[in-house]
Amino acid sequence: MKNNIILELLYPKHITCNVCSKDIFEEDGNGICSECQKTLPKIVGQVCFRCGTPIHSIDRYCDLCKKAKPYEMARSCYEYRGKIVTLIHNLKFHNAQYLAEDFAKDLCELYKNKKYDCDIIVPVPMTAQRLKSRGYNQAGLLANELAKLINLSIDENNLLKIKDTKSQVGLDFRERKDNLIDAFKTKDRKFFKGKKVLIVDDIFTTGATIECCARALKKGGASQVFAITIAHTIKDFDKKD
Repeated sequence: MKNNIILELLYPKHITCNVCSKDIFEEDGNGICSECQKTLPKIVGQVCFRCGTPIHSIDRYCDLCKKAKPYEMARSCYEYRGKIVTLIHNLKFHNAQYLAEDFAKDLCELYKNKKYDCDIIVPVPMTAQRLKSRGYNQAGLLANELAKLINLSIDENNLLKIKDTKSQVGLDFRERKDNLIDAFKTKDRKFFKGKKVLIVDDIFTTGATIECCARALKKGGASQVFAITIAHTIKDFDKKD
């Protein structure tokens, strides 16, 4: 007992690594040990100015972003592969809600590094039926934890998903976009007027969800829309959709 008390005094937060389950003692950090941190596929280097996908050319935009988009900029912490896939699946489908607090630290670092300057945070919403089925909205968990870290207000009531859609898994950009037609709307058209809105979600796949949310927010009066996600699915952007 005495040794435990001493440990708590020396190391205020005793946690296990979210990847390898090794004991770690850290005051700060994102719940991942230093060794596992080295293996995570962080996005570095040149990226598309709009959507944040890595590109290997002198172009400012990737092929999908050469046409205008309803959002100003989207950025992600990691590529959606390897251990990040398992962690997000645990958060999303296996009730590992505690991961939201740790991932929010990554999002906070990205937000500050990219010098976002937003007025309000909005998570990608679920329909009432989907929310009841899953029991929680992982985007909402992430958004709430991020809001605490960057001291921004959060709204979960004025961007609504009003249409249940089929799973986006396996769909290309056009199919995803068609699947989401008229799926989102703003409840109070005055609420977002003139505001710079930050959309939070877990994964940026083709960008169709962010695009449809941003379009609804712009119709609702938002002056600018930005997006931030844990991970970005790189492989979808190799296809000419």
